[in-house]
Amino acid sequence: MKIVQISGIYGYPLEYQQARSEEPSATLVNGLRERGHEVTVIAGGWKAPYDRDVDVVHVHHLGKQAVLRPLLEHRAPLVFTVHGVPDRDHRRFAAALFPFVAKRNDRVIALSDAEANQIRSWVPTSKVDVIPYGLNANTWPLRQLKSRTHEDPFVILFVGALESRKRVDLLLQALATLRSRGVDAHLRLVFHKDDLLTSLTTLAQDLGVIEHVTFVGMRDRLGLQAEYRDADVFVLPSDEEGVPAVILEAGLSGIPVVATAVGGNRALLADGRGIIIERRNLDQLIDALVQVAGDPCAPAVSGASLRDFVVATYSVDRFITAHEELYERLIAERRGSSLK
Repeated sequence: MKIVQISGIYGYPLEYQQARSEEPSATLVNGLRERGHEVTVIAGGWKAPYDRDVDVVHVHHLGKQAVLRPLLEHRAPLVFTVHGVPDRDHRRFAAALFPFVAKRNDRVIALSDAEANQIRSWVPTSKVDVIPYGLNANTWPLRQLKSRTHEDPFVILFVGALESRKRVDLLLQALATLRSRGVDAHLRLVFHKDDLLTSLTTLAQDLGVIEHVTFVGMRDRLGLQAEYRDADVFVLPSDEEGVPAVILEAGLSGIPVVATAVGGNRALLADGRGIIIERRNLDQLIDALVQVAGDPCAPAVSGASLRDFVVATYSVDRFITAHEELYERLIAERRGSSLK
């Protein structure tokens, strides 16, 4: 098949692309190419170059290209993966725009059943497919369970963008409370977007924890492996998520996970695979961190069952095959309708 994949990741420098090589759209592009498909990648923005002689056009994320593509004349089926339905509190314009975009695609891909249910508020069930992420388990080696002494700090890890919906401000407040209670906690922030770097630095200073926060910045794959290996807990206190690849990475690494009950997080961490807290609930966040710090070997926080679940559910082969099968169905449908 000749496939166009459109994702903002391809508008960034090569260093960034390599650091984000496990990002779902990049995994899909690489997997399709390995199977012999001709894949053209296009970054975001308002420019719309592409060969009209293609079989499928697939847009990732609710950006400019997601808005532009449905307005163009397409001979090929148009597929859209939103990677997290936008929350009105943080992305009001995007949330208002989402139904317009979703309705004008031949198929919308959800990353989880929870996300699919949200999408079905605007799009018929027949036009929504659920395809979970695919991650290579060998990329994220299982860490050895740490034996932390009283001299070792309790290391909290966050990986993601420094933007309002990620609620790193709550994580800084939780850090301050933990330290006030005598827990020698340290927070490491790994990020690829620094929208709130200045304001979060100021907040850490105001809370008196700036010396216990490391603003790491971007890490490549080996660097991320080290971050997951050396941390005591991974925390994602977001107000909005799809199915976060970082939770899957943390799960494969065997690190305990604390996350808010948004998007696909609840299903990921169900049945004791992690600790789920309500969004914007600082007390629950603090209690969860205290629980992990106090008993890192407890089943609910050990991380072992989450790894087993991720390996079984988020296979790269299954991810690529599901997209191939969807594309083939859409191509057949389009050809069938053109013959009528």
